[in-house]
Amino acid sequence: MRSTGPSTKRTSSAWNTESELRWRPMVGIVICACACAMHGYLTLAVIGAFTPETYSTGWTGVDNALRDDLARSALPTLIPGTIAFVYFNWLAARFFEHT
Repeated sequence: MRSTGPSTKRTSSAWNTESELRWRPMVGIVICACACAMHGYLTLAVIGAFTPETYSTGWTGVDNALRDDLARSALPTLIPGTIAFVYFNWLAARFFEHT
């Protein structure tokens, strides 16, 4: 029996344009690089909370991270908020899926 309806076979070009497919890997690499840089900066800020104030490496960026009071206090407060956001997002998705 022959189907007279539209084809159900979908190709990737039907969903995304060629320019989107070309830039997608670069966007992923940039996001990963920014996440790694932020992780390093916040790690240095937390380490700086437990080191003496006179600790100096000679690198301006690292020294600024070690003396950053905002980052060392923001990191511990971001963790519970992120966990709550992810959980409630997952819960809302389950409610939406099962209604």
